[in-house]
Amino acid sequence: MHPSAEAKTVAPPVQGEGVELVDVVKRFGGTVAVSGASLSLPRHGRLSIVGPSGCGKSTILSMICGLTDASEGVVRVEGATTMKERLARCAWMPQRDLLLPWRDVAGNAALALENHGVSKKEAREQVLDLIERFGLSGFEKKYPHQLSGGMRQRVSFLRTMAAGKDVLLFDEPFGALDSITRADLQQWLRLTLDEAPRTTVLVTHDVEEALLLGDTVVVMSARPGRIVQRIEVELPQTDSRRELLRHPAFAELRDELLSLLEVTE
Repeated sequence: MHPSAEAKTVAPPVQGEGVELVDVVKRFGGTVAVSGASLSLPRHGRLSIVGPSGCGKSTILSMICGLTDASEGVVRVEGATTMKERLARCAWMPQRDLLLPWRDVAGNAALALENHGVSKKEAREQVLDLIERFGLSGFEKKYPHQLSGGMRQRVSFLRTMAAGKDVLLFDEPFGALDSITRADLQQWLRLTLDEAPRTTVLVTHDVEEALLLGDTVVVMSARPGRIVQRIEVELPQTDSRRELLRHPAFAELRDELLSLLEVTE
């Protein structure tokens, strides 16, 4: 990425600091969505959050990235606590890709840079440098309706990465995809983050996805959402998703998470 664009789009990270929540409570009117949540994630750590529907997982993401604020407690992102400062450090990838139908692949990927003052031409040139790494070579001038669901999500992730933020938030990014495409993208995202580390927080209902993409998994209770368990994911280093899924340590962690989720429902 061009140095001048980096200066325009990225708040400088604080070495060693990632994401921290301290006794966070979030209320919507008289409803408590999140109750007393505390967690910490070092810079370039990977956190997965699992729990029953409606437990406040997405609410935690929105507080981290500064779209909303805690009713009580403290949310820090790379040391920053205000909503504006948190938003400057985070990029959010939702379940729906939200690609603009009138823009081609390169144009959609360049949008985040344009929103931060980079010229349209320069932004496009920068994302073209990343196209091959994201498995989109040859698709630069294709439009969203010409792409599969998996390819659209790659474009969405490229746009998220191109924003230059050090903290990436994923809200069920593969939830709408078929199982084969989802498995392929889980593997692809895992290896991509190995090559280009970021601080990541993933919300998912998929226990296997949580373990594949997280160094740490936290389990939330039903509403009001509380963090009831934190599990450190210690698995063998391998590029093979299939090999990892078959490993006894993976099966043990998966069973532990499933048991915890049965209790929290």
